[in-house]
Amino acid sequence: MSGMTLLTAARLGVHQEVALRLRLGTDPNLTDTEGDTALIHAARGGHVTCVRTLLRACAAVNHQNQSGHTALTISARHGSVAVIRALIQHGAQLEACDHQREQTALIWAAEAGHTDTVREIITAGGDVNATNKQSETALMAAVMGGHFWCVDALITARAREGNTALLLAGQRGHTGCVERLLGAGVDVNARYDTDNTALSEAVKGGHASTVQVLLDARADINVGNWPWSLLWTAVFGGDGFDSMVPSLLRAGADPNEEISPGQSILMLATELGRKQALKALLEAGADANALNNQGVTALMMAAQAGYADSVEHFLRTSTSRTAQATPHCSGRRGSATATAPRF
Repeated sequence: MSGMTLLTAARLGVHQEVALRLRLGTDPNLTDTEGDTALIHAARGGHVTCVRTLLRACAAVNHQNQSGHTALTISARHGSVAVIRALIQHGAQLEACDHQREQTALIWAAEAGHTDTVREIITAGGDVNATNKQSETALMAAVMGGHFWCVDALITARAREGNTALLLAGQRGHTGCVERLLGAGVDVNARYDTDNTALSEAVKGGHASTVQVLLDARADINVGNWPWSLLWTAVFGGDGFDSMVPSLLRAGADPNEEISPGQSILMLATELGRKQALKALLEAGADANALNNQGVTALMMAAQAGYADSVEHFLRTSTSRTAQATPHCSGRRGSATATAPRF
């Protein structure tokens, strides 16, 4: 006979030793210094044969360790469907919560992205709308992790809080989750306590593919509690952000937006060297001839900064424009076809 204890055998999944210790009369509910029983150890490791043997030996299925975890909440984090099923069949409490985060096995499973485990708990009657200490549901947890198959399972089970989940998906750029939620009928323009929408959050996060999906679903570009427009955010954001500019312009953003007195969005793109954004703005009809308060056009700014490609695009675009177009910034216009100044 080896010197392996019941707790060690359960942790390692050595079923022969687990069975032997139980036959020799070892208490199946002995705990270690963390309050873990042999059942919790076996469940954590996904050792389903050990779990079943311990349950037949009357191991306490709903025992909580010092952190408040049960075998079910721990197993849900690790995703063993067979262990989950065995525990539920022996009376595991589906709504048991840990002490720190106060979340159920279903929320733990959704957070970890274990879709089959999520389905198993739902089928057993787990509350799909239970919340944790932060008022997060399983649907929100799945979305925050980008686990769109879990999102599917929870939506099918009529999980609520779809609007909040959509905002979270937009914030994190989880495009697959956004698509699932929109497909389930969540309002693409739903507003939240901050008055933000999934689109405004996706733009602020620089999530171009998510932004495109939301715009394709007719998201409103003129909503959101943000001191700047979404177009300004995309231009100002830098690498990766300006790729959203063409999409926003196609959705109706104003290429001649005035972001401050005498300064257009085109001037901002020029000053920051956002070549992709500048190209998109010009092609969308931005006024290259408008003067700022110092009498400088965006073309002059590009020339001063040495942006040769931008200057060339200015001049190429301007050849098809009339010099008499209505100004948008200061009521004055410069010559977009003039030779760029030499420095």
